[in-house]
Amino acid sequence: MNRGLSIAAAVIVVMVLAFLTIREALAREYSPGEVYLIPGEKGYTVAKVLVVDPDLVHIRLYKNVFPQRPTHIDLSTLKLGGIDDPDGFGIGHLPLTRSTFSSWHPELLTRTAVAPDELDGYNQWKQSRGGVWGKPK
Repeated sequence: MNRGLSIAAAVIVVMVLAFLTIREALAREYSPGEVYLIPGEKGYTVAKVLVVDPDLVHIRLYKNVFPQRPTHIDLSTLKLGGIDDPDGFGIGHLPLTRSTFSSWHPELLTRTAVAPDELDGYNQWKQSRGGVWGKPK
């Protein structure tokens, strides 16, 4: 087989796989109140879905890090912390594109309700027409 043809075929396969991955990420459904584990270099962090828009997922990202994948978490122990905390901090409201959140490989842990006070950051963001993480400017 011609070397140029092999390279072209490989490029096409990679493009098709990338398209399918993006399409799957965009099709994934998220719901308010879902709590996800996010795998990372230092272990697992926890994200809670606050609001879902057509193209966006609004999450709360907690500062807690679990070195091993937990099977259960007492949600009352999750903390946002503060910027000056030596062990890190979380984010009360983080608007992400659906594909950005999906690229984090979130693993559903449990479902719970979203408390009204958890939406404070979202409401401020909405009122100020804030930006979105992962969306080109």
